[in-house]
Amino acid sequence: MATGRLRRITATLGLLAMTTVAAVTAAPSPAAASGTRIITGTTSCYGGAVPPVGPYVGVDSGGWPGAPGPGWLPVDSVSPFDRTNPNRVWTKVIPASATSIKLDVRCYVSWSEYYGYVTYPEGTWQGSTYSLTPGTSPINSTWSCARQPVAPGPWVRTCTLTAMSSG
Repeated sequence: MATGRLRRITATLGLLAMTTVAAVTAAPSPAAASGTRIITGTTSCYGGAVPPVGPYVGVDSGGWPGAPGPGWLPVDSVSPFDRTNPNRVWTKVIPASATSIKLDVRCYVSWSEYYGYVTYPEGTWQGSTYSLTPGTSPINSTWSCARQPVAPGPWVRTCTLTAMSSG
């Protein structure tokens, strides 16, 4: 009697497991289901001494980070800060209807600045905006960013898209 009950429980658990696997594999991806897409970016700072800090993604219209207007969004996830690796990898879910993208990060001039021994102006964002084809397929991108003085004027922050693919 106990053996028959054990067999029924095992069969029920097996059926439950198969149903769960079928439901997970048949479900559409969250990005496709919600009218969004995922962008993954690998970002480095010019000179490569200090990894970039605080990536913000701008989609369509928008100002600089901290501006009251829409458009700039903090990334959803970012790789841990690693002193030995100059690259940071981040992801952001953006609207599938987005037709342009831009990036802003904080690039420290040196480790002395990062640790607060010296300070330089924050600078204003002077980066470029890049066109996107609307859709739900994921995007992989590579960015090179910098923060530097512009003689004789103020400091500027820039990010250049060096590679992009989707699919």
